[in-house]
Amino acid sequence: MLQATGRIIFILSVLVMSGCAVFRPDFAKPEISVSAFRLLPSNGIPKFEIELQIINPNSFELELNGMSYSANIEGYRVVSGVANNIPVIPAYGEGSVRLAGSIDLFSGFQLLTDLMQQKHKGINYLLQVKLDIARFLPNMSVEKSGLIAFSQN
Repeated sequence: MLQATGRIIFILSVLVMSGCAVFRPDFAKPEISVSAFRLLPSNGIPKFEIELQIINPNSFELELNGMSYSANIEGYRVVSGVANNIPVIPAYGEGSVRLAGSIDLFSGFQLLTDLMQQKHKGINYLLQVKLDIARFLPNMSVEKSGLIAFSQN
């Protein structure tokens, strides 16, 4: 009985210590940028493909189980999607991920109506990406926002 309890305590301590090694205090957030935004051929609801470039500033490869994203323009969520077939991003390397998504027709119509009714100096955008990282790390959210300014002629 005493021997079995000792083994259980040993196994639990090994699991706890190996689990703590996985939570890396030196983990740096990956950088994400949009490298392409394409309209895909479809019959009916427009579909988009967004290509993201992910830079891994860490000394270990980044294994992603999946990701979800949404793109807002002028406060309207117009495109959203998910992906689960993501390549491993090498240590101190980068990789490309293609996400496919559909347009939210109601938000798209509201956005078009808003853009036609008001004079805009540019278009505000917000890209939200949630990364599901393997290695028992918590999910990570990355946001990119900005203004695409119209040229003043």
